[in-house]
Amino acid sequence: MEYSIEKIEKALLEYFEINRQGLSDKKIKLIDIGVFPWHAKVEISFYESGDNAATDDIAAWGLYDYANMYEGGWDSGLEVAKDLESEWKKDNDILPFLFDFSSAVTSSEVRAVIQKLNLESGFYVQILDPDSSDFENYCEW
Repeated sequence: MEYSIEKIEKALLEYFEINRQGLSDKKIKLIDIGVFPWHAKVEISFYESGDNAATDDIAAWGLYDYANMYEGGWDSGLEVAKDLESEWKKDNDILPFLFDFSSAVTSSEVRAVIQKLNLESGFYVQILDPDSSDFENYCEW
């Protein structure tokens, strides 16, 4: 199976199901999905209520890159990351990937799994362009 929104959706479903138990005692305010096709990597980070880091300083969050995809256990994520890298080499345009991840994470199936987490009022998901400093969120949660 080649790169597709459906494949991203399947990978996100797997990710949130695998990590739901480990996050059960966390009050989540924000999920950041970092898309880095040039590194063949997807980073999913969680901003907890009471986290002292700024919301725009994702690498400083307590749950930054939670369950790193290269530490094992998220095989479908690794497949998506390899597909991202292959697609990236064709035209080096990040925007289609950001929109595809937004479509996948806002699907009814992925939303349902995320809503099983302990979410703070005002919770949202963000997908930012890692090469831009304007912090435009490409995900309409």
